[in-house]
Amino acid sequence: MGIISTNVKFNKNSLKANFSLNKPNQASLALGTPKFSFDNRRFFRTKKSYPIPNLPLINEMVEVVPSPRLHDLSKTAVIGVQHMLETTLNLFTGMQQLGVKPQNMYFTGKCYSSSPEVETAIVKQKIHLMPTTTPKIIGQYHKHCQDIMEKMWNFCLEDIKRKKIERLIILDEGGRCLEAMPENVSFEYEVAGIEQTRAGLYSNIMDNHLFPVVDVASSAAKKRLEPALIAEAVLSRVVKTLKNLNLKQDAVCGVVGNGAIGSGVVKYLLSKGYKVVTYDENEDAFQKIYSRNLFRVGKIEDVIVNAQYIFGCTGKDITQGINFLDIAKKDKVFISCSSEDKEFLSLLRRIAHNGALIDPMSDVSCVSNSGSKILILKGGFPINFDRTPSSVPANDIELTRGLLLGAFLQAVDVAKKPIGDGITINQFSHQQLNPYVQKFIVNNWINRQPTDRYPNELIGCFDDIEWIKKNSGGEYYPNEYLEEIFSKNQQQDIILPASTLRLAVQ
Repeated sequence: MGIISTNVKFNKNSLKANFSLNKPNQASLALGTPKFSFDNRRFFRTKKSYPIPNLPLINEMVEVVPSPRLHDLSKTAVIGVQHMLETTLNLFTGMQQLGVKPQNMYFTGKCYSSSPEVETAIVKQKIHLMPTTTPKIIGQYHKHCQDIMEKMWNFCLEDIKRKKIERLIILDEGGRCLEAMPENVSFEYEVAGIEQTRAGLYSNIMDNHLFPVVDVASSAAKKRLEPALIAEAVLSRVVKTLKNLNLKQDAVCGVVGNGAIGSGVVKYLLSKGYKVVTYDENEDAFQKIYSRNLFRVGKIEDVIVNAQYIFGCTGKDITQGINFLDIAKKDKVFISCSSEDKEFLSLLRRIAHNGALIDPMSDVSCVSNSGSKILILKGGFPINFDRTPSSVPANDIELTRGLLLGAFLQAVDVAKKPIGDGITINQFSHQQLNPYVQKFIVNNWINRQPTDRYPNELIGCFDDIEWIKKNSGGEYYPNEYLEEIFSKNQQQDIILPASTLRLAVQ
């Protein structure tokens, strides 16, 4: 497999590339490989000031927590990884309003998503923020994250020991922070974790922690309501991407994966008249989508062979075990709609193995044995992130920020050290996000949403605590403190006009 270039540009009529290797950008040159320091402001040079958007839900949640509060948070530290976007500022501000000191917060962003303007604003809040750097080699994002997390944990533990911190909350995204946590931490501090993604829940170490982890990822509110919001955001970027690619009307597109995002991409492509080849490991996938231009196939290779533009929407490596040298007889463009660089990871690593000097954040191109071009947009990172302050409208994503703030309150209340007297503690390792918290968040958030976004029967379910329990992951443990706060501040049950889930791009 030969390496051609990065930063490929397209004309109207064909897949023609300007074969030139990108020069390193100035930010990369400035960052280099410095001695690590959270407080070195030279890493955050953006002069633009960025205003924090107003998220009413965060304000409402802070207001209902009584003062004086059950827990003193002056000796609580928060460590984690997040997409550093505009509404992340609201989440951090909400934690500070509840009593966390900004200098006791330690975070790192993600190189493919974090906004420089937002990073600058976070540093101005005196939060410790790890400088954002990119992997040196394509297909090595996971290893890059591990290295960053190790540095962040070393700095954090040295700092909180000096400050005599007693409680440590781990706010994770993808399991990266929990995976890198040193073994002795849970024995020295009261610890609780928060995981917001399904990928993080699949981590091999998730069930082995000796402290509670609050499961936001499989909460009913996140599973049932967030996918439509993310799908709309991804679709808006798909529209822009297709416009830049200048697809011909007879182009054949492929979609692997049938979650909310995959089915949304399929519907959009069909609405524009393209032929679509689809695959999902679930044989019943796409059964509710009917079109003469939709073709369901039995394996991923069938999508790759027959489609020119392939959208990965699985959150997994769809290129594993596939020999592209042989099957790619025509030009192919790969577009990730999931997370990190997972979707085409094996292909990226195959390209890197050939010794290519490639900017991991740029478009990557190689050739197969037949001489056809294989192009991976944005180095295999998701197209819905471009390092701007917003990837999803603030009015939408405040649902997720509210769920994380609710999980933070729960984590603070249940954080603990293991008890060394033979008592079993693994029963506390995977906790359901409290259903009363979820009900409060949904009922306060839904008032600001378009009435045609969700069906009435779905929203009505969130007035039923037992339904929320049944449809949320993790074990439910009664929490008198949270349940009293959020149940007595509930709004009246909300009934919306019946409608169907809206996924179309306006």
